[in-house]
Amino acid sequence: MNFWEDFGFFKNSVVSMSGYCTRIDHSKPIYRARKKDFKNIDEPKNLTYVPIEKCNKIGRANIPYHPVFYGSFEPACAVAEITDNNEAVILTEWQWKESAKIRAKLFAKIEHSDSLKRFNIQTVEEYHAGKENLKGPIEKNNLIKEMLNDSAHLSDLFLIEHDYFASAILGYEELYRTRISTVENTDAIIYPSIVSKHDVNIAIHPEIVDEYLELKKIWELNSSDLEDLRLIWES
Repeated sequence: MNFWEDFGFFKNSVVSMSGYCTRIDHSKPIYRARKKDFKNIDEPKNLTYVPIEKCNKIGRANIPYHPVFYGSFEPACAVAEITDNNEAVILTEWQWKESAKIRAKLFAKIEHSDSLKRFNIQTVEEYHAGKENLKGPIEKNNLIKEMLNDSAHLSDLFLIEHDYFASAILGYEELYRTRISTVENTDAIIYPSIVSKHDVNIAIHPEIVDEYLELKKIWELNSSDLEDLRLIWES
């Protein structure tokens, strides 16, 4: 079986084997970090997703010229994702607007249970039936555990070292292709962190960022110690 046949299997499995995070906790911020290799660090456009004309490389969840906003739910994870030494980093905090209604697709495993507690996880059937989230800890919920185990091969696509090809196509299929088809839009995807095995990250479509996310804080960090964070701007 060649790659495209394999990927066809993965792609066709997405709808039936992965869950939805239909209710991201909008009271919790999103953190984004980037290396301090630019000027005007208090200009929001320099801190959000890469503009289309500059998005000419493949990324963890994007193909060229199809940018996404990469974020984390923990500041330490956001910083660790982009640097492994003492490079200067700009860390930003973004907050959801109260009107935000985000439809996110989940690619995670049972070991991400702690990170997933902020979400209302539903099976596809429950989502379409409008049912509330399943009660009880994820670790003790056999249906959620089964769902996460079944979709583990999709999560693994985001954990391939130095090879973004498969995960980038999956990101495109979810965040962009759904917008030009009869399939319901996916606004964001949640996927495992490659630097922290218990954390998950988020990739968000630019339209959603522009409409529902607001920049709240900017820090500068010149070491690997988060205690050295220096707040340089706050809305």
